Amino acid sequence: ESMLALRRCAPAAAAAVAATWTVRPRCDDASERVRQLEKAAQKARAAAQERVRHGERAMLGIVPKQWLEVLDDKHRYGSLLYPYFQRWELSRTRMSFFQWLDTGRGALVDLPEAPRRFLDEGVVLYLPRPQLAHFEVEIIDGKLRWKADGRPVDLPHGAL
Repeated sequence: ESMLALRRCAPAAAAAVAATWTVRPRCDDASERVRQLEKAAQKARAAAQERVRHGERAMLGIVPKQWLEVLDDKHRYGSLLYPYFQRWELSRTRMSFFQWLDTGRGALVDLPEAPRRFLDEGVVLYLPRPQLAHFEVEIIDGKLRWKADGRPVDLPHGAL
């Protein structure tokens, strides 16, 4: 019912920010409602364009799971780092997140949604271009083949 009132006031803006704005049931002044919607949309855009500082660099518009993975020297998966990051935010430590996680009290934390064993064992391996060529595969006639020599890709039994 309140969404219907919003659509009558500003149909285009309502669709853009319906998920991020609390809707009031009545629309007394349409121009005021449009102004509120524009403000909410601007706030949503600003949140999507979060700036994260790392030294002199600023990264723009990436979600925490991605920038955690980028900033981690050990290149652990961001989806596994993020629950630990949330726990670190609740702690009262003065240590940086990665210091807390690796050498501080965070080293003792083992979360059920992201087990410490997976965090420590699962890493992203970034290869330089010359080494990347050794791992490229192609799909030819529905089968995976090594790009370098065309041989079929063999996987250990039970790998899939």
